[in-house]
Amino acid sequence: MMEDSRISDLKGMPSRIIERMLTGSMDCLLPMSLVEEDDHLYGVYSLVGYWEISGKKFGAVSILEITERIIKMLEELKDNLIWPEDVILNKEIIFLDPRTRETRLCLIPEPSEVGGKENVSYLLEELKELTDEEGKAYLDYFIKEYKSRSLRPAVLLGILEDLKREAGQNHS
Repeated sequence: MMEDSRISDLKGMPSRIIERMLTGSMDCLLPMSLVEEDDHLYGVYSLVGYWEISGKKFGAVSILEITERIIKMLEELKDNLIWPEDVILNKEIIFLDPRTRETRLCLIPEPSEVGGKENVSYLLEELKELTDEEGKAYLDYFIKEYKSRSLRPAVLLGILEDLKREAGQNHS
């Protein structure tokens, strides 16, 4: 049987952000409920209908689409005052609805030892384990662009759009 929830310790998370998480207004998060136990506040995320991406393999176009959705999710977190350096970012927190291709994450607050850009880069590097050689090559190019310059999200998404188009043409 697959597990149908993930639990995250929300200690230290501002209450106004937890309230936003509970309303479901953050599209980037898995559905969540709150449990209070022994002076701790836990977020319980429902995984019903979602796959953990870390157990799957994706072609070049699909891995670029997931990367694009990760960039959008990180922007939505920033819009809600949750910074990439303040949460765990790895392939185990990213989930995909196989029907709608909607991508969501399980938010686990934990200050990183590194800055936000490095934390995101680590996640992007991990995505290479989920794809083929062509997908790895496209991710390598994107990661190089991401690390080398401070690019606005719209520019990053434009780069991903170009890479997806190129990858798609290679298979038509």
